[in-house]
Amino acid sequence: MTTQQTAQMTQTPYFIEYVCPVDAYGKQSFYYQLVRKSDLKILYANESYHNVIVECWRNDINKSDVTIW
Repeated sequence: MTTQQTAQMTQTPYFIEYVCPVDAYGKQSFYYQLVRKSDLKILYANESYHNVIVECWRNDINKSDVTIW
């Protein structure tokens, strides 16, 4: 599922999704990203789920405003 598809299914202003991209060399990476639904802007990305949650707290984003996929 793409980030845009995830946004369409999300009912909250923000969401956290788990991403597993493959680079041009075939190496796969894994991380979480915090996305603002209104413009699909990635506000923060990190391999640690905990760090993404802390970033929500730092930006005054309430837990009720975030959907976790």
